Amino acid sequence: MPPVSVILKDAQGKQVGDVNFTQEAEGVKTVVNLTGMPDGTYAFHIHEKGSCLPPEFKSAGDHFNPDKKKHGQVKGGPHAGDFKNVEVKSGRGHLEEINKNISLLSGPNSLLRAEGTSVVVHEKGDDYKSQPAGASGKRIACGVVKTPDRAN
Repeated sequence: MPPVSVILKDAQGKQVGDVNFTQEAEGVKTVVNLTGMPDGTYAFHIHEKGSCLPPEFKSAGDHFNPDKKKHGQVKGGPHAGDFKNVEVKSGRGHLEEINKNISLLSGPNSLLRAEGTSVVVHEKGDDYKSQPAGASGKRIACGVVKTPDRAN
């Protein structure tokens, strides 16, 4: 499976980063790069629908949660769409993480399902405990996850 790349855009359509997914034996290596954003802590999640209609990106739906788990680092969690926060300093942020709860292969945890999925950056950091979304605030950037052959 070739890597899957996603462009993150803000509500004005400006590119503010990218996300790259690579299937590995132990899960999906996820690399998030944010650029041109104010310094701070931002939550990053995978959402259940392959849609990113600005300005609020509510079309992305809820967090990707095929296993019906709780959000964050609590008993019964985390769900598949949960990731660590991204720290932005001097206008740049980077996160690299292996997520064992998602896949680029076929199956219920695949990001490449027919209805699609999306990646969303939230205005605040995730507290890893508040349900259902970690008290992470508004959605400020979004990108649709597409199969490599449908990327354009």
